[in-house]
Amino acid sequence: TVECRGGLHIVVTEESISAGETGVHEGAFAGAFTAITASDEHTCGIRADSTVECWAAGPRGALDAPAGAFTAIAANDNHTCGIRADSTVECWGGINEYGQADAPAGAFTAITAGRRHSCGIRADGTVECWGGINSGRVDAPAGAFTAIAAGGDHSCGIRADSTVECWGAIGGFWPADAFAGAFTAIAAASGFSLCGIRADSTVECQGQAGDAPAGAFTAIAAGQDHMCGIRADSTVECRDPTGDAPAGAFTAIAAGSYHSCGIRADSTAECWGSNRHGQTDAPAGAFTAIAAGSFHSCGIRADSTAECWGNNRGGRSDAPAGAFTAIAAGGGHSCGIRADSTVECWGANGVGRSDAPAGAFTAIAAGRGHSCGIRADSTVECWDWTTSLPAGVSWASWSGV
Repeated sequence: TVECRGGLHIVVTEESISAGETGVHEGAFAGAFTAITASDEHTCGIRADSTVECWAAGPRGALDAPAGAFTAIAANDNHTCGIRADSTVECWGGINEYGQADAPAGAFTAITAGRRHSCGIRADGTVECWGGINSGRVDAPAGAFTAIAAGGDHSCGIRADSTVECWGAIGGFWPADAFAGAFTAIAAASGFSLCGIRADSTVECQGQAGDAPAGAFTAIAAGQDHMCGIRADSTVECRDPTGDAPAGAFTAIAAGSYHSCGIRADSTAECWGSNRHGQTDAPAGAFTAIAAGSFHSCGIRADSTAECWGNNRGGRSDAPAGAFTAIAAGGGHSCGIRADSTVECWGANGVGRSDAPAGAFTAIAAGRGHSCGIRADSTVECWDWTTSLPAGVSWASWSGV
């Protein structure tokens, strides 16, 4: 099952985050899901019976999922597209001013949704895109592809020979420059950034992400305006306008809005970047887990207790006593999984984002104004307050807005 909490912030400032000024979605989503996708304003999932369910703010028909069986789904901005059991594509939501929901006929094996356009891989491996405006984002190149991703004003795909080709606009590139060589993973940000990990473990980026550092990486992540990765030798390197990563070996890394934190090989925590709220003043001692939020950071100590530092508006840094096994830092709140597998949250609770539901959880995540967890039975639950809930959804909590 799936569990989430929180909602969509209309005004993305620290004050609005803490106050809970959102269009929100919350509830325990009963039943089993096999896939899930989320945009800025809504979320959709494929149930075990292959039907699609959508929930959240629901702009312009984004929640009006069509009946029938689906095998894949993708959401972005205010529209959603899915592949039906018969391999045809259907899209819905939005006012469709750019034609992003006008899916072409024929069979598809993969689907992706960009800000104002959509793309899919046909049964013969060729790519077709629709919607968009004059940025070339729908001018898919010829040839066979095995994977595809659509960003804000650009699209990229991995060819059958593992090379990457992009089209559309990426920052100063018009059209997007193609990546040469083989890649094992690729990601297109919602703005003008694109990064990929090559088959030889090197990273390459285009657009606002800047030039990727040389060398082999084992992982890569991004914050609000920066990116960081752990190298094969365990050192960290970032492309960060707020400061360089410290030297030395790290075993874990987390990226917040404007700062990053990591756990060193000796288990101590170190943070860098913006310290306007004290979010990089990591305390001394050994840590086993770390998380970076918008303006605060949290970690689990070697004795399993939780400690947070940085902005404490709404009590987001007032970690409760007791043992924890996992921790997450969001916009104005924090959450952790206790030793008995229950979830406890603290901090801003304007829309009930800190009212964690009862029961056992195995994983937790906190967003700018919401949180989600995976239950022991593998279902997901989300909790917050909403004016409407889809069938099969129960209230988890409600403290009002």
